[in-house]
Amino acid sequence: MIFFVTGASGSGKTACIEDLKKLLPEIKVFDFDDVGVPENADKIWRQKSTESWLKKAIEYQNNNQDVCVCGGAVLGEILACPSAPKVERIAVCLLDCTDYIRIERLRKRDTHGIHQNMLNWAAFLRMHAIDPEWHQPVIKENSWNEMQWYRWHNWKRNDERWKCHIMDSSNLSIKETAKELACWIKGDTTMIAKLLHSLLILPAPDLKKTSNYYEKILNFKAVQYLTVTHPHICLYRDNVEIVLIKSNLKKIQPNRILHGSGYDGYFTTKNVESMYQEVMSRNAKIVTHLSKTNYGNLEFVIEDVDGRWIAIGLKQE
Repeated sequence: MIFFVTGASGSGKTACIEDLKKLLPEIKVFDFDDVGVPENADKIWRQKSTESWLKKAIEYQNNNQDVCVCGGAVLGEILACPSAPKVERIAVCLLDCTDYIRIERLRKRDTHGIHQNMLNWAAFLRMHAIDPEWHQPVIKENSWNEMQWYRWHNWKRNDERWKCHIMDSSNLSIKETAKELACWIKGDTTMIAKLLHSLLILPAPDLKKTSNYYEKILNFKAVQYLTVTHPHICLYRDNVEIVLIKSNLKKIQPNRILHGSGYDGYFTTKNVESMYQEVMSRNAKIVTHLSKTNYGNLEFVIEDVDGRWIAIGLKQE
């Protein structure tokens, strides 16, 4: 069997190879470019290289050895290569990331690909992974003359034969990316335990009063559920959600009073200074002005209408 980890430059394909080798000692892990990259590497070179890796996989499968190749292969090209039918099983993962993260990674590497064409290529791969009909000429025009496109050129979107695992590495470290890829390769995605989101749940004696505060000072948008069995209001801004629930207390006891210390909420933002200026312009009650803490965060603290201390900041490098 051969596993292809594909994707545009900056997605993390080659960066995680060494960690993958440690996580998967039973599998031969290679860099797609190990075949050698000429100065004029083009589409035909990529397709011929994909064929050479499929032939290599056939050699290894004769010895009951699985192979993983990380690099520039493309799903449709893999399936159209002459040797593809001879491989017992082919699995493909598109390793993807946001455009902003991709460009930032490439800038840090100080390498090729820091241009719009790379983002266009990433966008194509994203669509190609789920739709075999999507702009086929991108890979078929001026291609290697031995490619056998007829195998899949009439397949439609949602065809069960067109399979590609898609993984987003935008918020993952190299080690985390390797771990998730290893889980995919092992066929046990249940091993991947990931928290996606958190909610800040705040009891409030007067739901509308508290909601108005967060709408005015922090620019949240409110959705009210006041006629249900358990009245509450959901507040939304960017990727943050606050749920206000009805409190039977007449006055909220914040953590610093009830427990002796502690904030009652903490929001992170990449633009701490801008957020500080924003709440200052809205006359928020500032407990601690913008400063760097002894634990390395640039943050400030405000007090909400119920006396809670809400910190906003970010860990500094």
